[in-house]
Amino acid sequence: YEVRRRFRGNQVTIRVSNPEHVQTGVRSLTVDGAPVDGDVAPESLLRDGAVVEVVLG
Repeated sequence: YEVRRRFRGNQVTIRVSNPEHVQTGVRSLTVDGAPVDGDVAPESLLRDGAVVEVVLG
């Protein structure tokens, strides 16, 4: 699914996919195509127009 949210004045698109239909954890997280360690996107990367992609698994 995909949502668009306003975060501290910036429009951010969040795309979540679950290709293996699992119900646990985050396999990968990217912001504007760059990998992010862990499962939380740093606020500094969430500028206007940012695209966050989350793959569950």
